[in-house]
Amino acid sequence: YKDGVPYVMDEKDLPLELPEVDKFLPTEKGEPPLARAKNWTYNGYPLETNTMPGFAGSSWYFMRYTDPKNDKMFASPEKLNYWQNVDLYMGGAEHATGHLLYARFWTKVLYDLGYVPYDEPFQKMINQGM
Repeated sequence: YKDGVPYVMDEKDLPLELPEVDKFLPTEKGEPPLARAKNWTYNGYPLETNTMPGFAGSSWYFMRYTDPKNDKMFASPEKLNYWQNVDLYMGGAEHATGHLLYARFWTKVLYDLGYVPYDEPFQKMINQGM
């Protein structure tokens, strides 16, 4: 940011390497862990610390609902296998480029890693509206 306005980094400075942080919890002000990084700047201006969009974090909750009290993992393989993926998702088109895109991405990643037994988050999806 320069004077509160985001700007593009020079291509020669990419990829940007993330700094070390001492804690992976939000700060006391509720900022993301990256806000703890010392000298997280580019050409003297602060860099963005909120790198995870809200849709990405809220796109796997349906998996957690299968095993909400599990404090060892996000959900046990047995519960995920029993409940499987969502049978019907009905929502507006505004979700297609946010929540649903990330839900599909995270489901594919978790499937490839062997954490979930299905590679699609929803068996059927109906968009309402225009």
